[in-house]
Order: sequence, then structure tokens, then C-alpha cells
Amino acid sequence: MVLRMPADVPAGALLRTPLSLSATRVLETAMPLAPQRADVPVTIDESKCIDGCTLCVDMCPLDSLAIDPAGNKAYMHVDECWYCGPCAARCPTGAVTVNMPYLLR
Repeated sequence: MVLRMPADVPAGALLRTPLSLSATRVLETAMPLAPQRADVPVTIDESKCIDGCTLCVDMCPLDSLAIDPAGNKAYMHVDECWYCGPCAARCPTGAVTVNMPYLLR
């Protein structure tokens, strides 16, 4: 399908048209939502994380880690990370993993 600009629309103008119902359904079903993000710099294995332990949270210089009040486990609440690693090094159970980008290794 080719969309053509009407003659009275200046070149380079954007037309904003609502999506059809079928196009909206395709967008909603094409990519299912993941239950949790996998692309964050630091991941915490909840099965290894000790309830109430704040060692990794205390070690983070950017305050990127926090304790979830509902589960009393650590999690990364912002996407900023220096990849410095003290959070993972200080964790007594190995629950914290720093996902170092390939170019920084």
C-alpha cells in the first residue's frame, strides 16, 4: 500500500492519521510484554537475595539499587550504572550480577 500526500499539503509536512483498529490490534499483539526487564545493568537473583540485607544498596555510589518494600529484596530502580562492581563484590550470596557491556570489558 502506498500513501500519497494530497496536493494541497506542503512538501515535508507530516500527516497525523489515526491507526485503524486492525493496525492497533497488530501493534498490541506483535510484541508481548516481558514480565521483568532484562537489559538493566545490574540484576539481582531474588532466590539468593537475603531479606533485609542492604549491603549492595549501601555500596552503590549512584544509589541505583533500592530495597523493594513489598518483597524486602534489592532491585535496580534506575538505569544509571558506572559498572564499578562493589555491589556484586559485597553481596555475600552472589545474588548481584553486573551485566558489563562488551565494549567496557
